[in-house]
Amino acid sequence: MKTISKEDLKKLHSVQVEMLLDIDKFCKEKDLTYFLIGGTLLGAIRHQGFIPWDDDVDIGMPRESYEKFIQLYPQTDKSKYYVETMENNPQYFHPYAKVRKSHTLAMEECLVNVRNRNEIFVDVFPFDKVLDLNYKRIRIRANIIKAICETMYVKIGMYKIKNCYHKLCSALFLPFSLKTLYKFQKKLMMKDNNKDSKCLVNYASTYNIDKELMEKEIFLPVKKALFEGHKFNIVNNPEYCLTKIYGDYLKLPPKNERVSHNIVSISFDTTNDSK
Repeated sequence: MKTISKEDLKKLHSVQVEMLLDIDKFCKEKDLTYFLIGGTLLGAIRHQGFIPWDDDVDIGMPRESYEKFIQLYPQTDKSKYYVETMENNPQYFHPYAKVRKSHTLAMEECLVNVRNRNEIFVDVFPFDKVLDLNYKRIRIRANIIKAICETMYVKIGMYKIKNCYHKLCSALFLPFSLKTLYKFQKKLMMKDNNKDSKCLVNYASTYNIDKELMEKEIFLPVKKALFEGHKFNIVNNPEYCLTKIYGDYLKLPPKNERVSHNIVSISFDTTNDSK
């Protein structure tokens, strides 16, 4: 499938930085905690900005900050930027939030045939408390959360489930509405949040769940790093995080793997497109 041009990718990066600056300002005003994660964190450490071929932005928030953020940040596209979750869109299907820029288009490859909001976005992942680093203790819960994710993707026509375990779980979940599945999934994710814990996990991670299961001190307190000429929050120990996810994260991948993989169609002003 065709990907966007280098010129559009560069312009997309510029818009995403503007969005990060707005999120950063909002979090400072509301005393909320966020930090760059995943490929965005890798870009900050290895490139002091975007991985040149990357086309999305990921940030994380401890659950308490995340819940306040999705309640307080603008909720509709009447604002320049707004947050999208199941709380304000009953057809939403992710276990994390998206901050979007109104009147734009960033069509993800996996959603080409799905009715969905498709503005330029920043992904915001909640990090939940867990009792310890014993992955076996949360493995069943994590697998159910993942199975619910895949069930929701099937319900909106995104893809078919291949994993046998998830097929079995989804057979149980398919009769339920997106909203019911979301509420159950969120309850599982937040199960240990009222307990004394020294560990955090990103249940909504696109990586294997154990890759973002770490002691709280790895993530917090946040510190600053340069990203595209601006200082943004990053995790307290980025080297540990990146090594756990990517291994030798300073080593560039082979040239044939340095490609954009997500956005296939883009517009920076859809109001003009219709004229």
